[in-house]
Amino acid sequence: MTTSPRFPTVSLTRRLTLRRVATLAIALGAVSVLASAAGIAYVWPLFVFPLILAAVFFFEVGSLVVTFWLANFFVLSYSLITPATEVALRQAAFGTALFLVAGLLLGRVQRRGHEERTRLAASSLTDRLTGLYNYGSFLDHLHYEIAKVDRYGGEVHGFELAQRLRRAVESISLEVRGGQLASVTISAGVATYPSGSAGQSQLVERSDDALYESKRRGRNRVTIHTGTPVEKGAAASLTA
Repeated sequence: MTTSPRFPTVSLTRRLTLRRVATLAIALGAVSVLASAAGIAYVWPLFVFPLILAAVFFFEVGSLVVTFWLANFFVLSYSLITPATEVALRQAAFGTALFLVAGLLLGRVQRRGHEERTRLAASSLTDRLTGLYNYGSFLDHLHYEIAKVDRYGGEVHGFELAQRLRRAVESISLEVRGGQLASVTISAGVATYPSGSAGQSQLVERSDDALYESKRRGRNRVTIHTGTPVEKGAAASLTA
């Protein structure tokens, strides 16, 4: 079974992070301009909105960034825009401390919630004992690959990949009781889409058929869905 070999989770995560950074920067910039124009003594509580965004997006680190921005904004405002009275300085100190505590608490709650959601998602996609992806996760990836496949690789690519995996497993030996060595072997079935299957269900069925043929012919081998087993050590052939 062969499809495009990559699942672009890394690039998706990078794009999401860049979007979040841009959103937070825009929010901070907009609130800063509004506070400067209307008077910081009355409008600085609006910084609570970028604080919430930062805590949701980046947890405690984001909250610290917004608090640092607010503290510096107070300093610049009282140096260049608004006279720094004793009341204003106390208000700035209180506001900064309040934002720091609230932001850290909110960021911690968001981080724990994110960790719990990640744990639950992982438990639904992986086997609890081995940590390997389960069948449901396989079907999700398969659906994604079928949606974007362009007849990549064909039977030869699938056969070579399965053979490398079979040889790697075959070469592993484990010492058991009494000093004896034990090893395992695997069998594999190869089917292709769209040239060899009409859809996701048929692709899985034909891969299973080829797998059962490998087992029927003696195991420890790879079979392409032509019904013909490819013997161990033989060259890949699509004409057999």
